[in-house]
Amino acid sequence: MKKFLKLALSVCISGLFTTASADELVCPKEGKFPVAELKTRVLVIGETHGSNEYPAFAKSVVCQLLAANKPVILGLEIPENEQAAINHYLQSSGTAEDRRALQKGKFWQGRIQDGRSSVAMFGLIDAVRKLKQAGQKVLLAAFDISDDYKPVRLEKNEPFSIGRVDGEMTLNIIDRLRQYPEYTYVALVGSNHASRGKHYPNNPDFSPMAYLLSQREPIQTVYLSHQGGEFWVCRKPGEQFVCGPHNYSARETKISAQDDFSIELGKVTASPPLISLDQ
Repeated sequence: MKKFLKLALSVCISGLFTTASADELVCPKEGKFPVAELKTRVLVIGETHGSNEYPAFAKSVVCQLLAANKPVILGLEIPENEQAAINHYLQSSGTAEDRRALQKGKFWQGRIQDGRSSVAMFGLIDAVRKLKQAGQKVLLAAFDISDDYKPVRLEKNEPFSIGRVDGEMTLNIIDRLRQYPEYTYVALVGSNHASRGKHYPNNPDFSPMAYLLSQREPIQTVYLSHQGGEFWVCRKPGEQFVCGPHNYSARETKISAQDDFSIELGKVTASPPLISLDQ
């Protein structure tokens, strides 16, 4: 069964894009995002990690923007020290060997997988590779704090971790916006980081990335609802983490005063870690 799953996943990753042009194969025929209503250079998409549908939506947004002749930077919540390996993959032929070279980084090999290094997220990277090699003006930026960057507290009780992460994300995105003034930046990030509120829920000490970014740049945000299903996550119901598909109830269709768009994804399905293909 395990061998069959690995074979099926491998076919899904390497064999999807072989019979037509890159644009036709990568991009869905229709998209859900109202491109004409995007009035800023920054669109933040808040996701729940570990599904197929959230990355698929981000891909469709990129495709819609490119179809509207808007160059795009797709920003992913991947540590910035993975950027060199990502760049190398984007310039490759996308073979299984190229894929394995990409996932040698610590980010892809972690024991605890939170969905950011899933098969679906890799598929999003591969879609950018296909579009880029087809001549589209699309870039991919890893904007999360580096795994090997461990700031040292000035005092034992200094609560720096979450704040440093969101501050670093914000600065990384701003830096790319300045370097590529003609590009629209689409950031796919965990829903807590995508909050426009001044503080994290139940944590007044830290401000989310989207809030910090909105203080420097005009942004718009997307609220994504779904009808329930499964996400691949690692939970700790006892002493050990249990990683795998976990059931989630439906996420209500609504739009807050802070979000600009509300879009329904339908039923969600779990996407396993990329390393499952090669173990």
